[in-house]
Amino acid sequence: MEISNFKRSEQLLERALKVTPYGVHSMARSTLTSGKVAGFPIQCPKFFNKAKGSRVFDVDGNEYIDYLLGLGAIILGHCHPGVNEFVKEQIEKADMFGANSEIEVELSEKIVKNVPCAEKVILLNTGTQANTMAVRMAKSYTGREKVIRFEGHYHGYWDWSLFDRVPVGKWRYTGISNKVVEENIILPWNDLDLVERFLKDYGNEIAAIICEPIVFNCNAIMPEPGFLEGLRKITKDYGIVLIFDEVVTGFRVSLGGFQSKFGVIPDLAAFGKAIGNGYPIAALAGKKEIMETRSYYGGTFNAHPFSAAASLATITELEKPGVYKYIYDIGETIIKGLRDAIEDTGIEAIVQGVGSCFAITFTELKKIKNYQEAHMPSAIPHDIRAIVFYQEMIKRGILNNVANGFRWCICAAHTKEEASKTIEVAEEAFKKAKKVTLSSQ
Repeated sequence: MEISNFKRSEQLLERALKVTPYGVHSMARSTLTSGKVAGFPIQCPKFFNKAKGSRVFDVDGNEYIDYLLGLGAIILGHCHPGVNEFVKEQIEKADMFGANSEIEVELSEKIVKNVPCAEKVILLNTGTQANTMAVRMAKSYTGREKVIRFEGHYHGYWDWSLFDRVPVGKWRYTGISNKVVEENIILPWNDLDLVERFLKDYGNEIAAIICEPIVFNCNAIMPEPGFLEGLRKITKDYGIVLIFDEVVTGFRVSLGGFQSKFGVIPDLAAFGKAIGNGYPIAALAGKKEIMETRSYYGGTFNAHPFSAAASLATITELEKPGVYKYIYDIGETIIKGLRDAIEDTGIEAIVQGVGSCFAITFTELKKIKNYQEAHMPSAIPHDIRAIVFYQEMIKRGILNNVANGFRWCICAAHTKEEASKTIEVAEEAFKKAKKVTLSSQ
């Protein structure tokens, strides 16, 4: 039976638009809520009211296998009993103090134990907060003002991280100070030679280089062999702080994040999303001498006992033998099935990423290495094929963001049967998407 009823969602959207800008409290949710992608309409659920394990339920009663997973925040499964029970215990003890609590020490110790770069930890609320604090600390530590970041990488919604494009920057949103242009250099990803040439001239002015080690906010672009190792070496040579934005990769790629699995250790790393299995928490971890610079940080809800309890319980579950192997086995099964379906149907598409998080991109390229390749002029018909593909997936009860190249997340609650169903539905969706041509639109 195909899903087609979104009446209650549409009614709620009408109400939301009257009291909330664009009807959303985060623009990251606007693609599903608007019902449009690249200007083309798509029927999709806009409001949800229940989640359990690997499933979510919209307000019209439709059920979906969930690969959006709170934009990657769910790693164990929705409403994980072990996490929720531990949070309930904390709720019965105390709400918050405006002072330190025992549980924040236990959680910080757990992070230091598992994350290679972590000598000290600050518990925060959002990934934006953690990344912005990392940049501030790097500037304080080095006495320099400029920061290098890369096209297509998302580090939050503060001014410094919301413009992109080589060479001089292009505004994505209004209301952002022009002064940030002077302190931010945007370079293409995976071009180590260009970074080296730039640093020969300006290396002594750069406080930090920040990046997503895997660009899960842009088509799951992997680092080319030697690229991150090269960044690590040249940042040391120039006394530049290397920051990994592990808000998505942290505790999803592995227990200690990308750095633990791939062996490239930054000076600072920001964490969020999966660290709390759906509860609002983030962390900044790094070297003692950088973390203890005189950079002010605050936040009434930093290290909130409820969120700290959720994170402590989540990491404790992730430490158990076999959890990540299971997640990767499910994800790699789906990746193989998707690639086989792409080959069988002959559609122009690729799958990039790792077992716990990957992306389907409709493209004629065999591999995407940077933002420019992901957004070539020829992407227009491919974007339409993505809309057709995801419309079919939603009709059959498979949920994700509907944008071309958006990440798919796997959790410990997904089953082999769900993986098989996903592959079966995807093959049919690929067949329909393949029929799309620019002239047919």
